[in-house]
Amino acid sequence: MRRGMGVRAMPIRPAGREKYMKTKKHHATALRVSEAAREHEVQREIDSFLRALSSYPDRFAREPYLSFQQHLSSIVTEAHPPRTDE
Repeated sequence: MRRGMGVRAMPIRPAGREKYMKTKKHHATALRVSEAAREHEVQREIDSFLRALSSYPDRFAREPYLSFQQHLSSIVTEAHPPRTDE
């Protein structure tokens, strides 16, 4: 590589730097909110699964042809009915 042909960093003007930092902070905040929402959703899924696991034997005694998957699906639907406002 010849001298003078290297890549030079473009200086960021102060106004550009502020905008960059605000955007970066915004993305970090949005990521934390997204992570918290995902964690909440996972916890709801775990709770539904555990509820289905504990209630399946009684339901199976009444409905022996009901699969665990069907039972779990009904528990999830009960706990989180589909939204109709969309």
